[in-house]
Amino acid sequence: MGELTFKEPVHGSFNITSVFDEARPGGRKHKGIDYGAPKGTPVEASESGDVIASEANVPGYGDHVIIDHAPKAKDNERHIYTLYAHLNTIGAGVGDIVKKGKTIGTVGHSGYAYSKTGKDPSHLHFEVIDCPWKASRADILSKEGKAHAYRKDPKGYLDVPTAIEGTIYDLTEEEKNKIVQKMEVEPHIDFEHGTWRMDVVLGGKKVGHIDKHNKEIKLSLSPEEVEEILRQSTVS
Repeated sequence: MGELTFKEPVHGSFNITSVFDEARPGGRKHKGIDYGAPKGTPVEASESGDVIASEANVPGYGDHVIIDHAPKAKDNERHIYTLYAHLNTIGAGVGDIVKKGKTIGTVGHSGYAYSKTGKDPSHLHFEVIDCPWKASRADILSKEGKAHAYRKDPKGYLDVPTAIEGTIYDLTEEEKNKIVQKMEVEPHIDFEHGTWRMDVVLGGKKVGHIDKHNKEIKLSLSPEEVEEILRQSTVS
């Protein structure tokens, strides 16, 4: 079980120009949050995940990116997606594994983007799709797709820990080495039954074990725990 904590995808100078479920012409509802920001403002991945869509000139959304934040979950298990639309430039491709905070594009006004005030219409349209199964890129983008019913208010996910299967955390070799240097290995031998195991301990807490073939270390760490270990390594 992993844990996701989403963050605002835009920083600096911006205004919330449209909220979730805001009424739109024709009786439809707005299914995301619009961040009004200057054209070219960096757009960051709200959480770590796998890019499943990175396309330009799609009707409505324009240039956009979609990230699956539980790519290792099974097809019939819960997946949470974020969608970033109306981009000016795209900085991530399909299949890329991105970390929380990585720049994946810039704010623009591609697709159907308008301004209530008549001024610069540049903004980021940000959506969260919390689906009970794996959805395709086409299903997420289609108004008739099954995933459409699972668009949720992003405010309910920002800065709120969400436990979910199938999350990922991609580390550089340098980051992996920092974690390894912090690890301690504790052997446990059961003479009565003739069995043994090697537990991996970090800060006095068991966080994993070495497999029986002594070939692989299996850890159970949340992204937040990994970040804390890396921060401690940097400070020390």
